[in-house]
Amino acid sequence: MGTLPPRTSARLGADADTEALRGTSRSPRLDKLKQRSPSLGLGAQPRSWEPPTRRKDLREHALVRTCETALLAARNQQAQQRSGQYHARWPQLRDLYAFMFEAMATIGSRWTLSPMSPPRMSAASTPPRSPAALGLRASTAPALWLRDVAWEFRRAFPVSDVTLAQLEIAVSKALHVDVFAAPAFAAAAARWRAAFLAFQRPETLKTDYRELLCALTVLDRSRAGERTLLGLWFEEFATVPLGAKVLATAKPELRRLLVTACEGVADEKLLEPFAADLVGACSGAYVSERAFAAYLDSTPELLEIVKAQRWRRLTDDMRLAFYRDLFTQANAQFQDERLRVRLEAALRLWRSREPRRRIARWKLFVADRRLVRRGDARFCAVGARKAVAALRRQRRRRQEMRTLVGVAHSQRCRSLALWAFQGWKLFVLSTRLIHASAWRRGLEHHKAVWTRKTWRALVKFFLVADAEVRERALHRDVAEQARMRSELALLAAEDAASRATELKARELLERERQRAFQDATNRVHARRKLQQQEDTRTRSKQAREAQVRAEMDATWQRLAASVRVEVRQAALAWFATPGGAKAVAAEATRIFEQDPSAVQRALLQNPQAFALPGCRWQLQLEDYGGRFAKPFYLNTETFEKLVCDELVLENCDAIAREVLVQRRIDAATAELARKATALARARLEHDAARRIQALFRCRHALLVARSLVRAVFVKRVDPSSGGPVYLNTRRGETRRRPPRIIGSDEPLIPVESVSWVRRCDELGTTYYARLDAREGDTEPALAWRPPSHYLLCTSCTLDFATRRWSDSGARVCVGCFASELKQRKREGDAGWSKLPVQPANCVVCRHALADRLCHDCRGDVTCERCFRSLHATSKLSNHSRHERLHYEAA
Repeated sequence: MGTLPPRTSARLGADADTEALRGTSRSPRLDKLKQRSPSLGLGAQPRSWEPPTRRKDLREHALVRTCETALLAARNQQAQQRSGQYHARWPQLRDLYAFMFEAMATIGSRWTLSPMSPPRMSAASTPPRSPAALGLRASTAPALWLRDVAWEFRRAFPVSDVTLAQLEIAVSKALHVDVFAAPAFAAAAARWRAAFLAFQRPETLKTDYRELLCALTVLDRSRAGERTLLGLWFEEFATVPLGAKVLATAKPELRRLLVTACEGVADEKLLEPFAADLVGACSGAYVSERAFAAYLDSTPELLEIVKAQRWRRLTDDMRLAFYRDLFTQANAQFQDERLRVRLEAALRLWRSREPRRRIARWKLFVADRRLVRRGDARFCAVGARKAVAALRRQRRRRQEMRTLVGVAHSQRCRSLALWAFQGWKLFVLSTRLIHASAWRRGLEHHKAVWTRKTWRALVKFFLVADAEVRERALHRDVAEQARMRSELALLAAEDAASRATELKARELLERERQRAFQDATNRVHARRKLQQQEDTRTRSKQAREAQVRAEMDATWQRLAASVRVEVRQAALAWFATPGGAKAVAAEATRIFEQDPSAVQRALLQNPQAFALPGCRWQLQLEDYGGRFAKPFYLNTETFEKLVCDELVLENCDAIAREVLVQRRIDAATAELARKATALARARLEHDAARRIQALFRCRHALLVARSLVRAVFVKRVDPSSGGPVYLNTRRGETRRRPPRIIGSDEPLIPVESVSWVRRCDELGTTYYARLDAREGDTEPALAWRPPSHYLLCTSCTLDFATRRWSDSGARVCVGCFASELKQRKREGDAGWSKLPVQPANCVVCRHALADRLCHDCRGDVTCERCFRSLHATSKLSNHSRHERLHYEAA
């Protein structure tokens, strides 16, 4: 015995819960009724049941029998009412389908109508004499609103039985319109409720939405084949049993599936033998889709019965549209065959004229090639002139830069010389002032020696003291000069370093400018190349379209010529019939009875008043005579002239024939022009739909490719330059720029770390930088050691760990992960998980920062307290491969 599917088991469980709730009653009399009425399904009859003997029991027994009889009668009446309502469901369904079709066609801005003609607001249907073969040429695509409603039912409800409120919610959500609340959709809500009541089960007050959808499918897919229709019913009722991989339908639901198109008991009796035969032919509790298809192949009688029943359910408008399609298909086949014959004749004519056309095309090709070569030479010359001009501008800029550097150097040397000369000048002036002061003091001393000998010793003392002071001042000046010389040397070294730095910065700036110029040149070249390719494709496409339009115009002109010939022949043959002769006589009488003076006045006012383009007989006015000019008929082929005053009935008969022929030719030509316009319009709509579909597919492919790129690439910081780079984890390749296909989704590429990263200076020394550092943070932005509690790669022990292997627990960086992923994928699918670059927490207590990493425990990190408590046990005490997560220098 097969296992119940999920939907069926859920539905049976819900029914069991409902029956259990119904079986619990507060009335002892109702409990007795359930015990004594096994035929009603309310309870099992006890084994030791005895007829009542007491009067009270007899009265109770009679009351129970009365209730049982009333309940049976009510249930039978309800069943009959439901059966009649179910068998009369097709008028409501036709009315609902027609109304929804017209309503969705009116809305139209969101949904597209099916190619069939819209049915009228009529539910009348008369049975035809014989069913026609369906599905010849009309489209079998379902209406979009019905498809949306079916999809919403399957998505929203796990079981097929739904209430009226659930149906209202699902229909409103599928159509994106509150059908059952908006006043404008009151008629639609009433029709949906009527359809629900037609399929309602009185015992559960619910409806199986699968039966309703299958019945609407009969009207919607009216031109599909019988096998297709039965397959749609089977898919609607099918489920996937537990342990199976194919669709299957439960055997109790096969009869409900087959009687979808039935209208009465007689139609259902025709299908009951087939349902019993199919149930008996399949083993197990389910019928698979393959078994159902095989049974349909072996029983063509079932397909014929379903075909006849489905044909009777359709409306007269649907049948009329079907026969109209048959006629249109036959007419199209006839037109295609006639066109094929004419194309063969045109092909024979083309074969005779093709050599001369080839010579003309060769001459045109030689001329075009000459123009192309001349254009290429012109393009190369202009490009060379532009390159020479750019090089000359670059040379002029370099010369100006060297001139400015020389001027700056001379100005600096002059400033240094002036500054040194001012110091030397100050020293000389100071020395001269000192010598002058000493000379004056010497004179005074000489005078004092000669005048006051008593003060000689005292003056000598003061002179010696003054000499010592001068000596100390001189020593201070010498030390100050030495300090100034050392400072000048330092300033010169700093100036040299600044000049070198400035030159290096200028060189870097020049390199960046050259690189930017080269990139811009490459982009312009690529853009021009793409533009040239696009222009070439556009020109070729326009040429093809122009050729197709020219061929179509030529074909329509040939068709117009052939139509004129055929219409003339048909008109001449029609003139031999009584109706044609009568029409010719009436037209000839009208021409004969025209007043020549009235015709003359009309032609004087408007020379084209009686003009009939293309007719052999034209009514004109003589060029001479003025108001005395006479009107006459002129044959444009034989140049025969018939004056209106001299017309006889035989001449009027010939003119009338030509007038009638020309009128028919004009009508046929107008109809042919209308068809040509319609065909051109259909072709434009087809091309537009194809281009829209191609653009949508390109957009979808771009989104899929970008999602694959985001899954493969990782954005990280280059340790040497500090700039962003992009690592391909599958190939292990690093690139400076993101993939071109990622476009505007570049910010969505996953980042290796947003906190700490590894960097290298010019000497190759490794240090660590913090990306999220802000002004005022207590934590340093740079460090020579990794920060504490952060996990490093177990392979390179330099970068931070961002991946973890599931089998060994090893934590590796993204670079080591990319290099090791290739080797692991050769052996099998490698299991791994992502790790963020952040302080690791203890895997035991979950709240403390991790201090130890044990490789024997599959890479688990713990705090110091948990590590000691875990490794104190005998099972983990032999673990020796562990390390601390504090990286400060010892």
